Amino acid sequence: MAKKKDLGSSPEEVRELVEQYFAECGENSRKPTAAGLCVRLGITVDKFMSILGGKDRGGYAKILKMAQLRLIDDIEQRTDSMSVSRSKLPVYMLDQGGEAGGVTVKVMLRGIGKGEKPFD
Repeated sequence: MAKKKDLGSSPEEVRELVEQYFAECGENSRKPTAAGLCVRLGITVDKFMSILGGKDRGGYAKILKMAQLRLIDDIEQRTDSMSVSRSKLPVYMLDQGGEAGGVTVKVMLRGIGKGEKPFD
């Protein structure tokens, strides 16, 4: 039995599904989303992220990375408040060396000693 492909389709079919999704969003005045794209492709968001973070399996990762860039571009151009919240989701962040964006901040809280000036 042949091994099932990640998306169950050839890269060309996946590319066509992606193009259809974006075209239909435009025709129906809908905002494209990662979840909507995943529904169209018949995969979970986890699978989408797995393909993006894995080795390029026959061209799938490149197709999905380009789709991800289109989604990010759309969010960056929006002015609604929901786009700010959505832009913080890992699926809309570009890979930063194996992590999905973000900054690590270490905060140490302690009291101020007697006679100590906090901003010196």
